[in-house]
Amino acid sequence: MKTSISSDQLAFLLDAQTRGVVAQIKGLSFDSRHIQAGDLFVALKSDKADGHDYVEAASASGAVAVLVEQWVPFAITQIKVEDCLLALAEWAKSVRQSSAATFVGITGSAGKTTVKSMVAHILSAQGATHATQGNYNNEIGVPLTLLELGTEDQFAVVEMGARFKGDIAYLCALVEPNIRILTAVLPAHIETFGSIDVIAQAKGEIFDGMRPSDVAVMPGDSPHLGDWQNRAAGKIVTFGYSDTNDIRVLDVSDRGFAGLSLCLGTPVGEWEVVSGLVGAHNACNIAASVAACLACGMKLEAIVTQVASIEAVQGRLARIVLSGETTLVDDSYNASPEAVRQALVALERSGGKRLAILGPMAELGVSSSDYHRQTVEQALSGNIDEVWLSGAAWPAVDDTRLRYFADTQAVIDELNSVPKFDWILVKASRSAQLDRVVAHLRALGDLAC
Repeated sequence: MKTSISSDQLAFLLDAQTRGVVAQIKGLSFDSRHIQAGDLFVALKSDKADGHDYVEAASASGAVAVLVEQWVPFAITQIKVEDCLLALAEWAKSVRQSSAATFVGITGSAGKTTVKSMVAHILSAQGATHATQGNYNNEIGVPLTLLELGTEDQFAVVEMGARFKGDIAYLCALVEPNIRILTAVLPAHIETFGSIDVIAQAKGEIFDGMRPSDVAVMPGDSPHLGDWQNRAAGKIVTFGYSDTNDIRVLDVSDRGFAGLSLCLGTPVGEWEVVSGLVGAHNACNIAASVAACLACGMKLEAIVTQVASIEAVQGRLARIVLSGETTLVDDSYNASPEAVRQALVALERSGGKRLAILGPMAELGVSSSDYHRQTVEQALSGNIDEVWLSGAAWPAVDDTRLRYFADTQAVIDELNSVPKFDWILVKASRSAQLDRVVAHLRALGDLAC
């Protein structure tokens, strides 16, 4: 939180009851272990824990008030609401509605964090910009993002994720984006959605309820384009490779993990764009970001200059030099079949000796075994020297380039020194915790220096 509020003011805003002395709230937290002095502790309930059981610990750590759903027998200022999560959303919405910033909302099966970071970086050259931090893109993270808005912020870039139909509609009602970006529709979270068509419908919720002045940025080469266009009430800007798109990728030079260059066609002219981002798929992420920033009033020349200075987000094809010979590519944050395919293509296009360390892809439902088999087939069809597979999701294939490991710890146990490769790719869904492998390799690299 960038502004403080009294417990009485917050209770009035939330139409809530309150007990105790008036307290000045300077921040908030859901975790009693991370409380700072002056915080409001939000007593959320989940399947695993009830925040009401940790009020005493939060107070001992410096909390000055608590947001609760029932009174607790403890001497601390309390604000009682029917539902803490809904109250948090109501508070966040009031902050959003009082903000004069231009809001950019982003969703998609892949690329949304990259596009969020890219748009925020580009817009920062135009004015003070606030953006979603980390993976705070759900019903808890989005309100927290809005509550961190400052009066100085001219732009707010908010990432919105979804695991079920209705999630994006709910988050959009809080954010009310002026610019709405859908990056791509791919088989991510297909276990909960059931099909690509359902994913397309759910992600398309970002275009529902638009005002005439809003701008919808969408992938113009998608078979779902017509449905999204029918749902968007404002201006529509498409991006992609075909000639019918407003922002067109005319040419791409993919240099593997060395980055890429591309030529973009726009309504204000053609421009050469150079980026350190890895993989040809990022050409569309760049195009979507350019479309959004043009809609925010930036000049194309200034946008292109900012794109050239963008670095990969940690955990998303970020390059880390381990030694004079070896570069680690950290893509451990998440993984869909298409994202893994793209990462393997980038690895194949990078010169030298190459190792891919792959973990399982989560939430793929009944098609999981097929996707993992296809990934192994792709990895073996190219010029990758070794492929290490962690976890039980992978098919048994007889090939000297393959090595199987029971889990992440088994991979770590194998790494006593930096393997002698020019490029090491680490890629998996976040639940596989291959970020631990990345941390271990970085530590080994530091020891070697």
